[in-house]
Order: sequence, then structure tokens, then C-alpha cells
Amino acid sequence: MMVRGSRGVGVPRRRPFCAVRQGLVGCAAVATLAGCNGGSGTPPQWSPAPGALLNWATDSGQSAPLPITQKALPAGVAVFWTVDAADPRRLIASDWQGHAVGWMEFAASIRGLGEQSPDGSGVEIGNALYSSDGRLIASNLSGGTWADDSRHLCEVLGPNAAPAGQQSVQVSANTIVGVTSPAWLYVSLPGHNRRPITQVGDFSDHGNISVVSCSLTSDEAIVTTSSFVSITQISEYRLSTGKLLYSAEVGSSVFGVVATHDGTLIAEDDSACGGTVIHDLAHAGRVAARLQGTYVKAFSWDGTSALTNGPMGNPSFAPTAVSVRTLSSGATVWSAALPPTDVNLEPAGSAFLLGVPPVSPGHEPLSESVFVVGGHGAVTQVAVRSAMAVASGVEQMSVGETSSTGNCG
Repeated sequence: MMVRGSRGVGVPRRRPFCAVRQGLVGCAAVATLAGCNGGSGTPPQWSPAPGALLNWATDSGQSAPLPITQKALPAGVAVFWTVDAADPRRLIASDWQGHAVGWMEFAASIRGLGEQSPDGSGVEIGNALYSSDGRLIASNLSGGTWADDSRHLCEVLGPNAAPAGQQSVQVSANTIVGVTSPAWLYVSLPGHNRRPITQVGDFSDHGNISVVSCSLTSDEAIVTTSSFVSITQISEYRLSTGKLLYSAEVGSSVFGVVATHDGTLIAEDDSACGGTVIHDLAHAGRVAARLQGTYVKAFSWDGTSALTNGPMGNPSFAPTAVSVRTLSSGATVWSAALPPTDVNLEPAGSAFLLGVPPVSPGHEPLSESVFVVGGHGAVTQVAVRSAMAVASGVEQMSVGETSSTGNCG
């Protein structure tokens, strides 16, 4: 239903939520099993030194192929990456006017094209991260949300950069149980180091903790906590200090949240009211806009526009209304009926890159139609049969359907 970046919907029930529970839940859960005094099976409390840097761990067995040839990109040009069906070994870099300006070619067909940094200086293939000049930066990425400096990631991992997720302890010779385990926010430089920021909750087996906005420019990150398919909490943290700046619990009908790259605006999508409420965190979370009958999929980088889509079709690959709306006026400048669509954002601009697959289940790889939609609605076709790298922190699929006709917010 959703993607690596969760998004949430405004609901009438919004109350302040203090993160006092951080660091306590895991201990309480284990206390019933093995005591809370560091006894057998109890994970020790982890408290890194302020400003600590952890090395980016690598496994000697990990590797990834290198390009066999390439065309260098012009200096200072932001790009997006695609793989064309005509030559699936070649990764093509295009500027935001739709012109091919460089490429990397591999010995075998490219599989698993993933996310890219905002300016395209880094691009993911599988678990490997490549620089735009063809260097292998890291071969063991494990998720994360790109920061707006295009160099760092915000990640949610366990203590000492342990893999994300609930941990298990052995409480007897024949019994292993899952326990609540701390979730930490990190600012990471892929291939080099990770800086722990603060604990942002606890992992469980029924939910997730995700970063929807990571901004070194504004020194803030937006983090969401989910349970099953619902967003339950939205929090904003100061990256330099770990200070909790804002936090709110939301209702069980909130299923997605996106934010502007700097975390100023957050859009909360609510299936109960059938629409989106946009909040302005620069002004204590006040309501900036309400959208009825449609959901925000992404904000433009400059915060002037929103990409929206209607409820998910039935079947799920059926087209739904996708639109670009100007936030200041609410005017729709472009709209089309599209199946679930990949999304990327023009850095420092207002354009959206869309990758639209055929309207059919189980479609072939490299079958997307890729085009740019400008902030004023102008469309530039880039490729007809292709695959594209996507932005992190935005919805990459159509969101859930709703039967509600209630009012949002």
C-alpha cells in the first residue's frame, strides 16, 4: 500500500505527546521475563557519547559490480537516472529538461534500480550505492532517507547501528522470545560513518519507524511511527542535538505522511475523512490546507506544489486521478488518470518526475513511461519503455481507498 516514506492524514484528534516512554518500554517488556537489572537476557542500555561517530561496517564478502565504461556528467548539474529497455546495461543521467547528459554502463543488465540522492550524485542499485562518476560508495545499504544535502542519509537502526527491528532473547534452554528494542535515529555518511542522534522509540513486530524528511539545511528530521497499517505518531527532531521539537499522536485512520524536504509542511492522509490535512510545523503545526477526496503523494522541493492522487482503484493497478496542485491557490495545473506511479522531485525546483507502468498486473520490467511535469503543468517526455530511480520519503504507490465522505480536519 505504501512505500519507504510513510505519510499521515490530519484527524481531529491531535494532542501533544511527550517522548518520556523512550528507553523505558524495552526494559519494561523484558522485566517480566528476566528482570530489569541487567540480568541474563536483558539488552544493556546503550548511551553513546555526544558527537560519537560509528564506523560504517562492511563485510569482506560483500561486493557489487563496477561500471565498465561511462560518460562523465557536467559539473554542478542535477540529474535523474533511468534504465532504458533498448540497452538495459546502461544507466542514463538526464537533466531536469529531459536531456541525457551522461551514463554508466555495466557488463550485465541492471536489476533493482532503487532510490537516488536528491541531486542524482548518488544512485542505488540493489543494496549498492554508486556515485555519479561510477565509484562504488557502499555495497550494503539497508534503507534510510536521503538528506537534502545529497550526501547523508537519515536512518533508524538499533543501538550501535544494529539492524532495525525487534530483537529476541533466550529466556530458557528451549525458549526464545521477542522483546521491545530501542530504535535510534542516525545521520549517516554512506560507506564512512554513522552519527547516533537520539532514541526515537522502540521496534516492535507490528509496526515500523520511518524518516519521512531529513534536512541538514534546516537541522531537522520528521519521524513517523506506525502500527500495522496506521500511522500512530509524528515527531520532529533537531539533528544537531537530538531535541524533540514537535510530536503528536494521530488517529488509527491515518495511513500515510509526507513532508517537504525541510520538514516545514507535513501532509496527513486520512481514510476516515477521505482526504488530506496539511500542517505547518513552522507555526506550531497549524492547519495550512485541507484537501477533500484526494491524498498528497509528494510536495515539490520548493514547497509551492503538491502531487496528489485519488483513492486506490479496484483492482489496485487500475488508474486513479493524479494531479499537480498549487498550494497557494489550490488550483490544479495538471491532471491525468494513471496507475500506481513512481515519483522523483526536482531539487530546488517545482517539477515532478513520474514513472508510469502499463495498466496491467505483473507488467514487464523496463516498461514505464517516464516524463517530467513542471510546477505550471508543462509535460516533457523522457522515455517510453524504461525504469527510473525514485526519491526517498515520498509515496511510490497509490494510497488506500476510502468510503468516507466526511470532512477532513
